[in-house]
Amino acid sequence: MNRHLVDDDITSAVAGLPLTREAHDHLKDCLSCRREVQAMKSLLEERREQQLAGAPNWSEQHRSILDKLPQLSPIQSRTRRPRWVQPMMALAASILIVIGIGIVRFSANTTQPLTTTELTLEEILAETESLLNNDSIPGLWVADPVSNIEDIESLFGNGTS
Repeated sequence: MNRHLVDDDITSAVAGLPLTREAHDHLKDCLSCRREVQAMKSLLEERREQQLAGAPNWSEQHRSILDKLPQLSPIQSRTRRPRWVQPMMALAASILIVIGIGIVRFSANTTQPLTTTELTLEEILAETESLLNNDSIPGLWVADPVSNIEDIESLFGNGTS
């Protein structure tokens, strides 16, 4: 074969992925491609070693952070709340919220009259009657029933056919 492996084949060979039959045979026969694969593998191995050498020591960092934190005095450690206090406070808050919602809902259902009047029913009816009997209300005459045909003719003008 006269051509060399493409970058995808070289990357697959370095990663240990399966190669096509042609690429596998070429890699077995071509010294240049084998050297390129080997150079890539050694480069990756060097990089891994550099990363491991520069990796932080997590346990040492953890210890140093804990050393920087202020230590609790014996008095502070005795005044800590018991573990059950926080869940009980959450429960109490939930109960208060439910009670508050119930109060708001109940108070919304009881309606108060919007206006209060000191007039009696008879006074209201008498005032309404006087307003309806008053001829000064515009348009009220139209609602009066027409008693005879002459009244209808007078409403519409000429009336002759």
